[in-house]
Amino acid sequence: RPNNQSLVALRKACSANDPQGARLALLHWGAWQLGMGPGEGLDGIAGRCGGEIAGAIRELDRSLFAGPDSDWQGDKLFSAVRDYKGTKERPEQDHCLYPTG
Repeated sequence: RPNNQSLVALRKACSANDPQGARLALLHWGAWQLGMGPGEGLDGIAGRCGGEIAGAIRELDRSLFAGPDSDWQGDKLFSAVRDYKGTKERPEQDHCLYPTG
């Protein structure tokens, strides 16, 4: 079950069409839900999730680069994350494949 705090923060940011807030909340969600490390960022989440989340992240990324004139709408991103069927339970051996430090 997804982390409620990160989903609540993402819902609020997406409802407010706040791309900066959505980025931060999505990074927290990725860390909890996918076991993402601090350096993996939005591209890492898009790569692991694919599908609708990846497309919504590309839109978010474009809006972040567009700056304050962006007309980003967060409903697509929140719906994709809310409906994500992946699981938090990832095999522990996955972590052994990546160098640490």
